[in-house]
Amino acid sequence: MRFEALNAEEGIVYYAYERLIYSLLVASDYYATSEFNHNRIITDFHGNVENINIIRSVFRNTYINRSIEEYRKSKYYDSEKCLDRVKDINDLRNELYLDAEGELLKHLNDNLFYLEAPTGSGKSNVAFNLSFHLIEHCKDINKIMYIYPFNTLVEQNLKSIEKVFGHNEDIMVNVSVVNSVTPIIKEGDIYSYEEYEKALLDRQFFNYPITLSTHVTFFDLLFGINKESGLAFYQICNSVIVLDEIQSYKNSIWTEIITFLKVFSKILNMKVIIMSATLPDLDLLTEKNKETVKLIIDRSKYFRHPLFKDRVELNYDLLNVSDIFEELYRKIYYFLECGKKVLVEFITKKSAINFYRYFIENVGDKNHAIELMTGDDNNAERERIISEINNSKEGQAFLLISTQVLEAGVDLDNMDIGFKDISKLDSEEQFMGRINRSNKKAGIVYFFRYDNAKAVYKKDARINDELTLKSESMRTLLQEKRFDEYYHKVMEMIRGQNNSLSKDKSINEFFLQVMKLNAPKISERMKLIDDDEWCCTVFLNRKITLINGEILVGEEIWNEYKQLMTSKGNYGYAEWRARLSIVKSKMSYFTYQVNRSNPFPYTEQLGEIFFISDADQYFEGNKFIREKFEKQIGIFI
Repeated sequence: MRFEALNAEEGIVYYAYERLIYSLLVASDYYATSEFNHNRIITDFHGNVENINIIRSVFRNTYINRSIEEYRKSKYYDSEKCLDRVKDINDLRNELYLDAEGELLKHLNDNLFYLEAPTGSGKSNVAFNLSFHLIEHCKDINKIMYIYPFNTLVEQNLKSIEKVFGHNEDIMVNVSVVNSVTPIIKEGDIYSYEEYEKALLDRQFFNYPITLSTHVTFFDLLFGINKESGLAFYQICNSVIVLDEIQSYKNSIWTEIITFLKVFSKILNMKVIIMSATLPDLDLLTEKNKETVKLIIDRSKYFRHPLFKDRVELNYDLLNVSDIFEELYRKIYYFLECGKKVLVEFITKKSAINFYRYFIENVGDKNHAIELMTGDDNNAERERIISEINNSKEGQAFLLISTQVLEAGVDLDNMDIGFKDISKLDSEEQFMGRINRSNKKAGIVYFFRYDNAKAVYKKDARINDELTLKSESMRTLLQEKRFDEYYHKVMEMIRGQNNSLSKDKSINEFFLQVMKLNAPKISERMKLIDDDEWCCTVFLNRKITLINGEILVGEEIWNEYKQLMTSKGNYGYAEWRARLSIVKSKMSYFTYQVNRSNPFPYTEQLGEIFFISDADQYFEGNKFIREKFEKQIGIFI
């Protein structure tokens, strides 16, 4: 076969076929082995949605969706209505929900959909409705996967689903999380050998009607080459895939992503909904650029409406300030004294930590709530901080200093004032979405310049000066929410970068490797997050109190981990994997990725994990040692 004679789409068809056959063969082998070992026939290896009518009935009867149905009957079809005069943001949310639904129902034979909607417009609820409609109306579509950028958003949206369905156990039994931190089984329950086996098979093969997962896990399913990568590839056939915030990852592979999604959706009978408040028209990067259905036809109806567009006032006075820490302190202190809730975002962890220390040292004993949140924080700490902010009273001052960990969808309900180090324009919009979400008061965002965004985002086209807030034209586009124009410029730059690549790194050469089924090359190119060879994992022995009051003792969990790793023969493989998943989920509260190039003290090492005993006691009352250690390993404790 002459591979050069094939085009990119034909090559992807061969790749999908090879991966599908591999997935089916391995699944057949695993399930057949399980049947033989337990002398029982397994009939459920698809995890399909069996009765969408029951799910839709419960969904429709929630308070929000009953309100939407009332709006549909009373106002939606009213030709005399004037949305420009709407004062209730819920009316706009209802309009968007019904507009997207109506457009979807016109294009049920299509495969790829864009859902572009402002921050705070209820995209998650819209996505649930669209997913259920696709299963209800499209032949053979029988599974849903919601894919989010980060584990924190997976957990957050699981809680949203629980609220939507009123914690209905008959519905929630259909919903499962597949990621690196969620256990395979529930701790404390008693399982038989067969139940351990089934639980592991379900996890390995995504055998769930509704799955919540991350982009990293999903892309490993599509392109990974590790031992268990791609086992469940067959499960994406006949499925609805909702991809949230796809623009949050490096745009150097946007062309490849949309090309794969177009072909996969066609030949595997997938329905893909790509949604965001800042959604790039990825079609512009492909030769066939009109294959994706836009579910919101008149984006200006929402993005340009004052309730969304003018929810936050933009201020650029700090962009040219030299001593930014001092000026930030002065302004923030003033707002705190006025009882405001203030959010500050830096684009590097080091700067966020340094400003936190600067503020603490200067504010003295003033009684203000001041918190720091970075990617190092465990789930318990992050939940505690967000809960304290969301439950704080009106007029109660609060300062949260953060990295970009808050940009994509974290539920902060009542921040009044924002300060942000400038980076990418879509990041600025995501940050603005954290301010004045309820639109019940005045919100202001101040932009400043501190860290070099080009050093942080490296090859990302979006950090070129002409595409950032250094440009007056970009300030206008941000104010008027004209992200379509912004992304048109970004796409032009990406196409230019694609054309300037050397032959061995070019798009054409990559798709030639796809045609040749060069799995290592494909996997390396499509990796969302590059491996850091200079990082290692550190386990800090501490006591951590969860938001429900449960206390986790690091040393006890470390000893559980050691016991499991050194006594595999005491358990069946499935039971061992299930128990290990529980321990690893608890270990995530204590583990950090640190720079291995700097030497640091540790008590013992097990595999690639370094255990540091008595971290809390070691640092207690000794600020100098704590800060020295933090600088050594590159985290904030």
